[in-house]
Amino acid sequence: MTLAFDEVKTTQTAARFLKLAGESLNYMALIKLLYKADREALRRWGLPITTDKYVSMAKGPVTSHIYDRIKTSANKNSHPAFWSSYIQKDADPLLVKMISDPGDSELSCAEEKLIAEIFATDGGKGPVRAGRRVTSKFFRVERSRNFLSPPGDHGHSGSLGAFRGRISPRIIFD
Repeated sequence: MTLAFDEVKTTQTAARFLKLAGESLNYMALIKLLYKADREALRRWGLPITTDKYVSMAKGPVTSHIYDRIKTSANKNSHPAFWSSYIQKDADPLLVKMISDPGDSELSCAEEKLIAEIFATDGGKGPVRAGRRVTSKFFRVERSRNFLSPPGDHGHSGSLGAFRGRISPRIIFD
């Protein structure tokens, strides 16, 4: 089953993390927190919060659509998205900041609680420490494949192909 990317809910989730952090955060730390929230939501309820797609990178998974929104939020020539109306890159290129509150109409009380739990556990860690914990605790990497898959799915439905000429490792969630 493939879920459509929900930019409004994803923006509200990211904004909730940014509020908890004091309205700005290293963009990689934000991506790791969003990943952890999705991972835990999948474990608890069988559905992620952000419905984003993940790409395997050297320092852990990266949310594909969110990363694209972060990269283009500072570009004045890019097509405006819901995300960039509320969250943009800071003057420091490693930080993202909330410029206005998108609200929380798409988040359930349980999801808001989960976001607070994830932030309480991992919000004070930098992106490298958070990434190491993601890498070591939540999944193992199998280098013989080039796609992401959920537990028990050994098919080729999630094929990501090569990234920058290298084969992406397969992520296997424990």
